[in-house]
Amino acid sequence: NLQSTDPSAFPTDSNSPSGDPTGTPSIATCEDSKDMDFFVDEIRGKKSCIWLARHEKWIPKLCVPGHDAYDFCPELCGKCEDDCHDSVSLEFWTNKVQGFRDCKWLSVRPGWQEMICHPNHEAFLYCKETCDSCHPLI
Repeated sequence: NLQSTDPSAFPTDSNSPSGDPTGTPSIATCEDSKDMDFFVDEIRGKKSCIWLARHEKWIPKLCVPGHDAYDFCPELCGKCEDDCHDSVSLEFWTNKVQGFRDCKWLSVRPGWQEMICHPNHEAFLYCKETCDSCHPLI
């Protein structure tokens, strides 16, 4: 069993079971997998939840019970509900090149998430789901 060397990378509750050994994301957390890929078709091969978020026209075809995308991307596929949501209207400043952007833009850009998802940036407040800031540690 491999463990992360960065304790904040994959925080877990030590009193809860480890979950499905296959790597399927927990439905209770309603988080899309960042490292599991699913098969799209012979041309596109395997893709991630981030790819699916960027290619919304594929959601109706792939987000169906029995398809790996439905299990790996439960939130994107509407499989579960939670009270943690990104703003659909508010924008935040990124830089002079990118200008103002919204949470949907940020949700498919992990590199930008690492740079601006911190308490001192508007994105942390506006994009609670993407920045995982719904329930900050006290």
